Amino acid sequence: MNSIVKLLPALLMVSSSAFAATASDNFQVTLTIQGACSIIANDLDFGVNDGAIAANIDATSTLIANCTNGTPYSIGLNNGVGAGATASVRKMTNSADSSTVNYSLFTNAGRTTVWDNNCTALPGTAASCSNGTGTGANQTVTVYGRVPGGQNNVTVGSYVDTVVATLTF
Repeated sequence: MNSIVKLLPALLMVSSSAFAATASDNFQVTLTIQGACSIIANDLDFGVNDGAIAANIDATSTLIANCTNGTPYSIGLNNGVGAGATASVRKMTNSADSSTVNYSLFTNAGRTTVWDNNCTALPGTAASCSNGTGTGANQTVTVYGRVPGGQNNVTVGSYVDTVVATLTF
């Protein structure tokens, strides 16, 4: 009987493990990275000139776009707030007498492609916008500005316009 008592714990272990069962299932681990972008617009300054703008005045400025890696984006510029402004002829206004000076903004250094705000289709393909794909780092985009020559008898004062840069992604 002593040997049966000694075997009893071993038999109990065998009998309980003989009835053990398992079940399993799979589950997914997921993460979604959403595209995110920001933009910083730097002022464009055409400098100081006398009352007759005989020749073109060119200047540049930059926009800083930062988008999540792989995010396509497009940057458009509105017409500004000058009365009667269009994408091709924007207007800086003298607050003292409401006189204006015409200027244009371009996407290229040759100043042949006017920059407009029709940039909603993605991925951006419009030549009249700045198009890119985010890298997760700041990307500098140049704005090419021109005050066309031939604007004579311009009233003395400070001329200002406000243009909105819109980044679509």
